[in-house]
Amino acid sequence: FVAGDDRPKHTFFGEAVEGEVRALNPGLAYGRLRVGPKDHGYTRDEIVALTETPSDLDPAAGILTQGEGNVLSHVQLLARALGIPNIVLGPKAFDRLRMHDGATVVLIATPGGRVIIEDAAHLTPAVREAYDEFTRNLTRTSGIHERNSKWSPDGRWIAYVSDASGEDEIYLRP
Repeated sequence: FVAGDDRPKHTFFGEAVEGEVRALNPGLAYGRLRVGPKDHGYTRDEIVALTETPSDLDPAAGILTQGEGNVLSHVQLLARALGIPNIVLGPKAFDRLRMHDGATVVLIATPGGRVIIEDAAHLTPAVREAYDEFTRNLTRTSGIHERNSKWSPDGRWIAYVSDASGEDEIYLRP
């Protein structure tokens, strides 16, 4: 974890988090937060929070682990290759997630190492701006380019441009 005045300013659900947070992979995820799912009990569009880095993990929208494990593990390398945000948390930071299990959240890990986790329905303009800085494949479909994502004013819908049909079209999804 980074120490000193230059450490990134992390925010979990509107509250500053000091230390205990390290972004291994920058990226962006939107989905239901699953804290401690058992036996791969999650889907690829959910954000998983695990008490340890497993030896094998199915793809997820985002990965949060308590403790780093081996940075050259299959999970760490796969997450990096797929552009999945991968965050290491200390015990206190991990405990902050438990009360939000099942909530739809936005996870942002900036290239500078800053981590933001917010309830998707309560995004501030600053968090929406950070989210909009990223261009990403919202549906995680290879060969598809999705861009220009924008949130609805109530934070419940996202509109984006995709070439999934072979031509650029506007899509809207919760």
